[in-house]
Amino acid sequence: MLADYQRFELNGRTVLLFDAPSNHAKARERCKHEGGDLFAPYTAQENDWIVDKFSHIPGSYVQAWMGMGPLNNVPSFDASRYVWYRTGQKPNYSAWVPGQPDFGNPRTGNPGDQETCVQVVIHHPPWDPSWRAFPGGWDDINCLNKKAYACEIWSR
Repeated sequence: MLADYQRFELNGRTVLLFDAPSNHAKARERCKHEGGDLFAPYTAQENDWIVDKFSHIPGSYVQAWMGMGPLNNVPSFDASRYVWYRTGQKPNYSAWVPGQPDFGNPRTGNPGDQETCVQVVIHHPPWDPSWRAFPGGWDDINCLNKKAYACEIWSR
């Protein structure tokens, strides 16, 4: 059986890159099945690395799930309340797009629009040219959306 991911090594961990889109819960479940969790770019260099790897996937835009979320899974507009899944620590490095996290679409007031998961922007969405300046930027997004993702696996 052929693998459905690309395998890379980065700073002492194995990274599995999946380009088939999945919602956040299924992506995390797959990563845990593989022995890890969603990829976390702990430095600007790692953030650039993952953007480069995903940028080779065909399509007009791509976003990928990240291994971070709000502290205690309580949604927040405050970027300092987000932590890495693996360590539970706040990032020493940040690449939030200006105005993010924004916890959803304030125009609808629909709880279903609440954004409690985090994505890294690889290519800008074609409907919003203002995002062109933010490749590699972090954005909170609804967890039910389907995104590409990467898993990080640590040595046992």
